[in-house]
Amino acid sequence: PQATALCDKGDIQGARQLLSDFSHEQANSSTARYKQLGDYLLVKYLDGNVKREKDGQFERTETGMPAYPKFPGYSQEFYRSIVADPATADHLRVK
Repeated sequence: PQATALCDKGDIQGARQLLSDFSHEQANSSTARYKQLGDYLLVKYLDGNVKREKDGQFERTETGMPAYPKFPGYSQEFYRSIVADPATADHLRVK
């Protein structure tokens, strides 16, 4: 609506600047949130462990150390896919 109002007043350059600034802010915000998500996922699932959470925060022990993580392992389907893959099947074959 603001850009339209500027165009109606004949301020095309002002409308362009307004839309450019808005687009720039949205792109920066999206990129920052994407990085934040990446950092969160890296910490949460580092080394195949799953960090425990409560109320949106990683859990800590009474002494402030991170709570012991879960070790869920992989599904049988995943293991079967490794064995079925021609690139790895020969390495896993028992002779």
